[in-house]
Amino acid sequence: MLTIRLLGQFSLTLDNAPLPLPSRPAQSLLAWLVLHPGLAHRRERLAGLFWPDATEENAHNNLRHALWRLRRAIPEPFVQSDKITIRWVAESDSRLDVADLTTAPTAATRADDLIPALQAYGGELLPGFYEDWVTLERERLTALFAERIAHLLELLLAERRWRETIDWAERWIAQGGAPEAAYQALMRAYASQGNSAAALAAYQRCVDALERELDVPPSAETVSLADAIRHSQFTIHNSPFPFFQSPTHPFTLSNIPAPTTPLIGRDGELAQLAALVTDPAQRLVTILGPGGMGKSQLALAAARAAQEHFPDGVFLVELTPLTSADGLARAIGDALGYPFQNDPRPPRQQLTDYLRRRRMLLLLDNFEHLLDGAELLIALLQSAPDLHLLVTSRERLRLHAETIFRLEGLDYPTDGKSDGENFPFAAALLFIQSAQRAHSTFALDEKSWPPLLRICRLVGGMPLGLILAASWTGDLTLGEIADELAANIAFLGQDLRDLDPRHRTIQAVFEQSWQRLTDGERQALAGLSIFQGGFNRSAAQAVTGASLPVLTRLVDRSLLWRVGEGRYDLHELVRQLARQKLANGGEEAVRALHSRWFLGLVSYQEKRLK
Repeated sequence: MLTIRLLGQFSLTLDNAPLPLPSRPAQSLLAWLVLHPGLAHRRERLAGLFWPDATEENAHNNLRHALWRLRRAIPEPFVQSDKITIRWVAESDSRLDVADLTTAPTAATRADDLIPALQAYGGELLPGFYEDWVTLERERLTALFAERIAHLLELLLAERRWRETIDWAERWIAQGGAPEAAYQALMRAYASQGNSAAALAAYQRCVDALERELDVPPSAETVSLADAIRHSQFTIHNSPFPFFQSPTHPFTLSNIPAPTTPLIGRDGELAQLAALVTDPAQRLVTILGPGGMGKSQLALAAARAAQEHFPDGVFLVELTPLTSADGLARAIGDALGYPFQNDPRPPRQQLTDYLRRRRMLLLLDNFEHLLDGAELLIALLQSAPDLHLLVTSRERLRLHAETIFRLEGLDYPTDGKSDGENFPFAAALLFIQSAQRAHSTFALDEKSWPPLLRICRLVGGMPLGLILAASWTGDLTLGEIADELAANIAFLGQDLRDLDPRHRTIQAVFEQSWQRLTDGERQALAGLSIFQGGFNRSAAQAVTGASLPVLTRLVDRSLLWRVGEGRYDLHELVRQLARQKLANGGEEAVRALHSRWFLGLVSYQEKRLK
């Protein structure tokens, strides 16, 4: 195994035998590659990164020479290159001390889960290297080490391992920088052993170190802790310093809730999305789809799957309560648990400063009513190069950096077959699972397949539609449910308390999107519901007067889908709900235009055949 150490020193060993690599440029190149394993780095970028002041020709020559030295020292399987790119093989048999630190469990509840990773920390990253990228990465890893070791001290104290607490606190102090939390841990450990004198000596060391290193006094919490020890008022349970009272506060680096129901039928989408959100070239991904399509559940599953890629955390930001984009920065900070400071910087600047060097994923759920705040997302991405954003929205953000991930309904047969030959298909699986929760004895028989498939088609595979329909299985047969759906789409509604109130009826879901449309867009959408099986731009223009910009806006709002070159269609539930709007006024005129259009097509084809 090839072992690479970058923390505290630069060293290479292969099967415990030292590998000399005396060239500083080659060392820098190796460090960059192993810190970004698996990524193909373009040669021109590497040349500019390592030799920014050299001419392009000299920079490329320097890169070739550094790569040559690196290849002489390290066996072939570890580094792959061609005329355009260079990459470190992520699957190679190698071990990196930085990886041990960054992959430590972020929400560990046992000290022993953290100790192996922290034992790998030998000091700051690449001491003696002064490139800008090294400085930035060094600061990030130093901060990460501080978070990890503070968490470890917290757990050791909670587990009453006083001697180990003292050892690890002293190890942190030896790194320099006057870490106040380390002195507080010393004071608590000594005081818990009954050694008040040693605890107060640790306090005095803290006072002296803070004055010498930072020219600041100790915090009020540290002074309060010293006073409690001095006056024999300290116990392990009544520490005035809240940092250590809970084994997981404040280092829970995710607020993603555990799933209450399994994700059905989205394995393919989940795999695609998980790859997108961890791709450094796709740092803003928007899951786009109409309400009820399961965007939030899929996004939460992708966030859980990506946690190990973001050592600084994965956080959900619930945006539904916001009524204005003005509160977006503070909502993100609150979700992160960031304590906004009482200083001249506005919340937006404080949030930007906080995120600047963090490798983090933010899940911004339900963004469609805050589109005016999309500019903040770009500002955050520009200032925080390792920040990734996953957004759910019914409407595109319309940002150049945005990668659109369109989410459609669950799969169901469209070939007309209505028996069990097509089972299992995703829409049926979700319906069955939901029905069995509503009615524990629910089971399918041969007669169940035709109405079940009819239900899936009537709701167009929409997960919310399937869940709401399944909630009636305790009261109605599948055939009755299908008949009710066909007669009145308002049937899809139930007062399920664990559903978002906005999602308790299909009509309520649609109405939220309808209210965001302009009068022209509403008129066009209602008119387009007259089509069955899709339509092209010419038909839309002739029957509803919808221009290309209007069609594009309806696509961007997830109310209209492109289904082929030059063709559009509506989701079946959207069609039915829009048809109700049309029935409230204008249906007769639209029907006449619709008939005239198709009569014209028939007449044209008839002339061609003569």
